[in-house]
Order: sequence, then structure tokens, then C-alpha cells
Amino acid sequence: DSIDDSIKDTERSQKDLKMDLQLTSSVMYTSILEMEQNLEALQKALALQNKSRDIAQIRIEQGTATELDYQNANIDLNKTLAQINQLNAGLTSAKRSLNDLMGKELDAPLHLEPYSVDMTVDKAPTVNNATVDKTIEDSYEIYKLKRDIDNLKKQAKDEDNSTTKKDLANKIAQKELELTKAKTSVNTTLKSKTDAVNQKGTALNNAKLAYTKAAKDLELAKAKLDLG
Repeated sequence: DSIDDSIKDTERSQKDLKMDLQLTSSVMYTSILEMEQNLEALQKALALQNKSRDIAQIRIEQGTATELDYQNANIDLNKTLAQINQLNAGLTSAKRSLNDLMGKELDAPLHLEPYSVDMTVDKAPTVNNATVDKTIEDSYEIYKLKRDIDNLKKQAKDEDNSTTKKDLANKIAQKELELTKAKTSVNTTLKSKTDAVNQKGTALNNAKLAYTKAAKDLELAKAKLDLG
């Protein structure tokens, strides 16, 4: 039985490692695509803000706007430019990490297939007891701990030596503590991943909102210019 268990553990560990690598690369891939979408939206917003600032300058020369109008347009532009610079740095780092994970040169070109998303991104579902219970049920780590506890309890039940019995009781207590920590970790990890998804969704929504605001500001600036 111990040999069979060892073989099963090895096979499952290899499977878990492969799944972890696939999950990690998938998360990184999705994250890069999201950052590229954020960047595209911010770059469009920047182009519109440049036009709005140019219009503000023309209106100042015509005497139909004040220096404050130009300064406000410039503030929005500089804010977006700072966001673009920060996002570019994060995007470069993420692409290098994905290349490293795939065994490629760090700065090798990455050709990712883009996907389309709605204008707004809904929040991830709230982590509830059913979600946690299902994840715990599917966890091989937790399965192994439960199996080890059951085996130790069987040994303790059949053991007559008091010293050995006490040692087994200590091992059971240690394994049960590990089991409790593993279950707690599942809950924490699920919430952490949900928060990460929501943060990325918020970043994407904010980038698209910046583009929408810039478009509206430009239309308003054009209207003011037309009215003189």
C-alpha cells in the first residue's frame, strides 16, 4: 500500500506541478492582455487630451478661454501620461516573466492573441462557503492530510505500547493542525485571487472611463471653439 501511495503521490505531484505551471502562465497571459487593453485605452485618451489642450490654446489666443482652461487640460494629460509610463513598465516586466516561465529569452517578442471585453468588467463572484468547500474537496493536499490522519488513527487504535501510542497521538495532533491551516489557506487564497481579479477589472474600467471622459472633454472643447 505504501508503494502504491508513493506512486500515486508522485503522479499527483507531477500533475499538480503541470497544472500550477499552466495556471501561472494562463494568469500571466491574461494579465498581459489586460494591461495591453488598458494601455490602448489610455493612449487613445492621451490623443484626445492632446487635442483638447490644443483647442484650449487656440481659445486663449482668441480670447475665449483663460490660462486656467489650458492648465486643467494639461493636468489631465500629464496624469494619463504618468499612468501610461507606469503601465508600460509593468507590461515590460510581465512579458519578461512570461518569457522566462516559457524558457525563452527575457526580451523575446511576445505575440499574444487579443480578446475583446465589454466596456465594463463585472466583479468576480463573492467567495462563499460552497466555493470554499468545493475547493477543499478537490484539494489533493487536504486529501493526503486526511488520509495520513486516518492511517495514524488506525495505527494508534491497534497499538498497545503506551509510549508509541502517545507518539502517534502527537503526530495526529500535528497533522490535524496542518489540516486546519491548509483549509484556512484555501479560504485566504480564494479571497486573494478574487481581490486580484477585481483589481484588474477596476484598472481596465478606469482606463476606459479615462478614454470616455477624454472623448467628452474633447467634444465640449470643440463646441466651445465653434461657439467662440
